[in-house]
Amino acid sequence: MAETQRLTTDKGTEHDKTLLLRRASTFAREPSFSTSVDESKLAALSAFRPQLRDKFNVSRVEEVLQEIIQEFMKGKTYNADGAMEWSSLLSSLLNDRIKLFKFSRYKLVCLVTIGENIGGGILSGMKTQWDNSTDAYATYTYITVSPITLLSKVKSTCPSPHSFNVAFQFQDSLFVVGTVFGVYFY
Repeated sequence: MAETQRLTTDKGTEHDKTLLLRRASTFAREPSFSTSVDESKLAALSAFRPQLRDKFNVSRVEEVLQEIIQEFMKGKTYNADGAMEWSSLLSSLLNDRIKLFKFSRYKLVCLVTIGENIGGGILSGMKTQWDNSTDAYATYTYITVSPITLLSKVKSTCPSPHSFNVAFQFQDSLFVVGTVFGVYFY
């Protein structure tokens, strides 16, 4: 039977010397990974990577987003019934226009959110698998601000004679968030 000794590491933890030796010998028997690169495999893998000229161009897509959303939403006020139809139509318009750039091997995902701008805010999140070297997204936010309407002016309970509680509402204001994801298809 092997002699066991207790070893204390620099962090103050004790380890059984035989256990450490057993783990080291097991690791030594495992197949080692070669650091040499097979050139043919490397060439085959790089063939699937897009060249710089073929990558999803975020700035061009942002320009298209801004142009189409501003043109489409010009003069429109928020309408809950129309918002669903508008977002679907805007998504189709954006997708068709961005396909003209012919980003080779890219899957385009277009997301348009339209909501009423009444000060409530919105929080949105997405989760996906992403390759930072090939995948990208472009986004544009459009906000209209219409005249403010005074809803009520009520005398405050504050001791100052000139204090009032005032409630305002933005009339017919809306926001549009357009996002286009370019996901490279391997």
